[in-house]
Amino acid sequence: MRTLEELAEKEQYLLSNIDSVQGTMEEKYHLLKEAGVFDQFKNIHVHYAAMCGKDLEALKRAVFLMWYSRVEPAFLSGINELDLDSVSKTMESLNDCLKNSIIDSELEWMINYYSNWGYLFEDFKHLDSINEFLLKEPEESKLPLSINQDIMKNRGQMGRYWNSLNRFE
Repeated sequence: MRTLEELAEKEQYLLSNIDSVQGTMEEKYHLLKEAGVFDQFKNIHVHYAAMCGKDLEALKRAVFLMWYSRVEPAFLSGINELDLDSVSKTMESLNDCLKNSIIDSELEWMINYYSNWGYLFEDFKHLDSINEFLLKEPEESKLPLSINQDIMKNRGQMGRYWNSLNRFE
């Protein structure tokens, strides 16, 4: 199994490939598919999902990739379809963490943010702790006032996304 650092490095490599692809949306999609980028991101998510029951950082990245795959087109994100077993494992791990109060403030605001796109959680209505969490009003802002951009740099596509928001500049 790969480490979080190795997975983040692999993500950075794939992101540089995505950034270098030129053409129309369809051409970019085809080129990324041919280059195996979609399969590699699927595999990265499988690795995060395998670790997310024991590692909160892996859970954050796995949930992020699930969310991002649903809100960003594949030709921009490099994420097409994810492994369904890994998606289920990720959401079950998230449910367990919420049930057992094994959650930090960062994961809390991330989930609150993702909940703005409710369809991320639609297929998991049977997971009670997630649904209870989503029903309560967040006590704090959905996003923090600032994030540590240096720490986010080494967190794969998730870190890249959070660092791209001008709210934190």
